[in-house]
Amino acid sequence: MTQTLPIPTLIQAHLHSSGEIECLNTYRGMPICYPGNITGLTESSLQIRVHKHQAVCLELHRQTYLKLDGPVIAAQVHEGDIKTQTFLLDQFQFANPLIGNRGLIRVNPRSPLPVVLTNPETKKYIASELIDISLNGLGVYGLSVTLADIQSFAEGTLIQARLILPGDEYGHEPHHDLEIKGEVINMMPNQEEGRFRLGIQIKPEIKNQAIIAAYVSQRQMEIINEIRRLYQTLVKLS
Repeated sequence: MTQTLPIPTLIQAHLHSSGEIECLNTYRGMPICYPGNITGLTESSLQIRVHKHQAVCLELHRQTYLKLDGPVIAAQVHEGDIKTQTFLLDQFQFANPLIGNRGLIRVNPRSPLPVVLTNPETKKYIASELIDISLNGLGVYGLSVTLADIQSFAEGTLIQARLILPGDEYGHEPHHDLEIKGEVINMMPNQEEGRFRLGIQIKPEIKNQAIIAAYVSQRQMEIINEIRRLYQTLVKLS
């Protein structure tokens, strides 16, 4: 998207209209997005005080996205203080305006989960690992890349996915064996790593919808608890 005004001017205009700016990061696939208070702004940098969960992401990832009225700005962390949750951001760049617009929350599993993908038409199947999951989608890494794989799992292919979603981290919840129908919506081969990434749109049955929703909610709570622990650790180490 072409912008005619410099980024600091756009930030200043946004502050005049709303008074604060939302920062966006992801942690284990989950969006972390809280408003931050601007405490300083120059032509090349801004200082912002953020929520402690956001502070963990900025401290670890050293970057964030600023959501304005329209454009989304990528920014790098120049320096920060985790105790005061204050960070100096610079190296602004325009980012894809669709960043952060994903309608449903995706989460990463605690550890790689095996997924078997089958093309019912060709009867070909491949082993893969779950990257992330939401109510309407799966992201997986196929563990091999061959011409037959690419042809059998190209974009638009209808597939079946079988996976086992684990219970909670304390072992209180049962595992669930799922078979889900879906459609490949993107496929990106990586010959060097010997695998490819598949984005799969799914329409699970009502029973499986409830299981996936419970798993996503459970992982959200686990991820937030992990961020809280990390915040305490980072403050102690600072």
